[in-house]
Amino acid sequence: MEIGDLIQISVAILGLVFAVAIPAAGAAYWVGSQLAKRAEENEKLQLKKEIADLERNIAHQERQVSEMELSVSGEASEFQLDEVTRYLSVYGRTVWQSKPPPKSTPSHSSPLKVVTFANNKGGVGKTTLAANYAYHRSKSGDRVLMIDMDYQGSMTSTALAATGTASRSGVPAQERTTAYSWLDDSFEPKRFLDNLTKLRCFHNGTMSLLEAGYDLSTEEDRRLFLWLTSVDETDIRFRLSKLIWSEVVSSEYDIIVIDAPPKLSVGSLNGLIASTHYVVPTILDTLSATPIRLLLQNHADIFGYVGTRPKLCGVAAVKTRTKNLNENEIKNINTINQLLESRGLDTRVFETHIPFSVKYARAAGRQFVLDEATVGGRLRCLFEELDAAVGVV
Repeated sequence: MEIGDLIQISVAILGLVFAVAIPAAGAAYWVGSQLAKRAEENEKLQLKKEIADLERNIAHQERQVSEMELSVSGEASEFQLDEVTRYLSVYGRTVWQSKPPPKSTPSHSSPLKVVTFANNKGGVGKTTLAANYAYHRSKSGDRVLMIDMDYQGSMTSTALAATGTASRSGVPAQERTTAYSWLDDSFEPKRFLDNLTKLRCFHNGTMSLLEAGYDLSTEEDRRLFLWLTSVDETDIRFRLSKLIWSEVVSSEYDIIVIDAPPKLSVGSLNGLIASTHYVVPTILDTLSATPIRLLLQNHADIFGYVGTRPKLCGVAAVKTRTKNLNENEIKNINTINQLLESRGLDTRVFETHIPFSVKYARAAGRQFVLDEATVGGRLRCLFEELDAAVGVV
């Protein structure tokens, strides 16, 4: 092969290399630039999220600092702190009777029904009953608001999971109603209404939710301290009542169902004071009568003092050992009925009881069980009794 031929072949090969390499380099450059651009965009989005989280935390801290400054500027005296100590030294009712009730309280004059499920004893099925009763009323066509007053948030978890609804916990704090927003006396009913969690429904009724979280308990304690020391002079006992019995809120719902925590907390008391009716779920064990006795005594004292009187609809027996009550369970029902009669209450243990079942026990935080074949049928019978007591159809 001639040298000239080799040169021509080499030149041709070099030309082919350049013809492939240049576009490839261009393509590589374009891909690289796109990846860099996307990485930059992701970094910007992450930065925006971090800034939003920081702003939310700063807003929360500023609010706490502002109220602490108010506390300092008010200079809670040693006398005030002594008063707090005295109020807290006697459990329960003394705290809520430490100050006179306001001269005027929210009127319960609208057709709205407010039903609270309460018992100071935990593990008695309050959340499952409350959540399923709310679901039952929405299936009947009612406009329902569920209010979770328990910092553990079991009703919140149940309602969100059962309806496939996303929590509002990821929404910036200034744009959402949290489980303690109602504690702020300046919180407007319109804002309260607009920022509730709207639950997905597949029937004629509607369901909304006031979510709860673990920060509720801390906020309750702080607000209670501010009220007891007179740094915050608005009455903490009527704040929920003031919101839900406003015309703005009460006209939007047919019934409100409240799940109270297993103690007489700020949230529990607010729920009961705002209620037209309440239900006491219980387990029929040998200790069931004692917490009910204490609960009724505390309620009678406090309701009489603050001038409100929600109606006790009845005691709901849950997690019974068998479908047919045994001798010990019947004895406990009789004891509770005698207790209710001795206090002059025109109510008894509901005829329908809910036997223990795995589905019922696992329902809290996961699902509604009203539509289940067995336990759902018992719940529907119980809720028919409760509907009659509340006065709804």
